[in-house]
Amino acid sequence: MNQKEQITAVEKALMLENKVRELNDKLDTLNGETFEEPPAEPQQTVFSPEYPPVVAQTTFQKVILSPISIAVFGVYCGLTVIGFLVSVFTEHDGFFGLMLTGAPVAALAHALIAWSIATDKAKKEKEAFKRSPEFLAACRAAEAAADEKNNEAYREYLERFEEYRTGPWADYARRKQEWETRHTEELTTTQAMLTTTGGQLNKHYETTRLIPLTYRSVDKLTYILAIMESSNYTVKEAIDLYDRDRQRALEAQRIEALAEQTAALEEQNAIADQARRDANRAAFVAAVQRHNTNKYLKRR
Repeated sequence: MNQKEQITAVEKALMLENKVRELNDKLDTLNGETFEEPPAEPQQTVFSPEYPPVVAQTTFQKVILSPISIAVFGVYCGLTVIGFLVSVFTEHDGFFGLMLTGAPVAALAHALIAWSIATDKAKKEKEAFKRSPEFLAACRAAEAAADEKNNEAYREYLERFEEYRTGPWADYARRKQEWETRHTEELTTTQAMLTTTGGQLNKHYETTRLIPLTYRSVDKLTYILAIMESSNYTVKEAIDLYDRDRQRALEAQRIEALAEQTAALEEQNAIADQARRDANRAAFVAAVQRHNTNKYLKRR
């Protein structure tokens, strides 16, 4: 096979390799495609019963401000005043101190007792209110109102869903079916073309036995064809030149990486040398200062 025939063989191999690449890319794209999302379905509105609030009549404020509570608090205050008077007209200071200390503690205990009473009473009032005929009737009325609203909302939902089913959804289903038919046909056609082109390429390689397996790619074939078209090189000579150029490129990359490493090392050494010079300079200055100080002290 002369040089022109070899060029023709390489051109055909490159053309088929490019076609196989394009078909593979197209197949990947087709496999990744999906149809648009369906239109959103109408949603049914759901109403919950609006139950009346459960509120107790008894509160902590009412208990703590009740007449009994105020009377008890007045007793605490009275005992404190009595303790003060006793300590003023007698020498029993300890009695006033005891009352002054005990009054806040008693007031705190009184507040805690009032809070406990209010909480327990409010809980019982709420439970009783929940069992009252008025509350139960109000709950049934709220549930009936919610049921009526939900029934009306459901009827409206059925109407909107029927419009959705015969309108947007029917149009979407039709367009999706058409797209799936076209997509399947395109996938089948592309896969068939890829199979045929791949078979032609393999047959060409087996028939010509010109291009080694390692060089059967678009990039390498493009390089080999460019060398052959611009010279009288054969395929073997073009492959040898490709290998040498590739080796030179790898060697250039290695040299560049080595040069970068050397530059980085030299920069580190320069930094270390500068640090050593700075340290030596500082040591020299310190030595001179010590010498001058010693000389001054000897003169004195």
